[in-house]
Formats: sequence, C-alpha cells, structure tokens
Amino acid sequence: MLTNLSKKILKLQLKFIFHDTQKMDTQKKITELEEKIAWLEDGLERQGQELTKALEALDNLQRQFKLLFSKVSDPYAVRDLKDEVPPPHY
Repeated sequence: MLTNLSKKILKLQLKFIFHDTQKMDTQKKITELEEKIAWLEDGLERQGQELTKALEALDNLQRQFKLLFSKVSDPYAVRDLKDEVPPPHY
C-alpha cells in the first residue's frame, strides 16, 4: 500500500515525465515547422528563379518580334492587288 509520501512522490514523477514529454512534443513540433519553413523557402526561391528566367525569355521574344515587325512592316496590312508582285510562274 502506498503511503501519502509515496503517492506525492509518484505524482511528482508523473508530472515531471508528462511535462518532459510535453516539452519534447513541443520541441518536435517546432523542429517540424522549421523544416517545413525551410522547404517552403527553398521552393519559393526556385519558383522566383524560374519566373525570372521566364520573364527574361518573354523580354527576348518581345525584342525579336519588334525587330521582325520593323523589317516586315505591318504583316497584317492588306496591299492593293496592283502592288502585288505576280508569282514567278506567270
């Protein structure tokens, strides 16, 4: 049979074990959250780099289009038939 002192000691030990377990669970959760944050930051950095590359490619395509447009004039403009050069087989 447990004496009052033994009961108090057992309660204190259980409190300590429970508190220690809670502390470990909290630390484990913090560690998991830190890992998730690091993973998300890495993903965000990679997406930022990919976006930068895509924007640079878009810029390059826009410059090329402007250059081609200036050489061809307006590719959508309609010319009069009299200004058209007949094909070589005529």
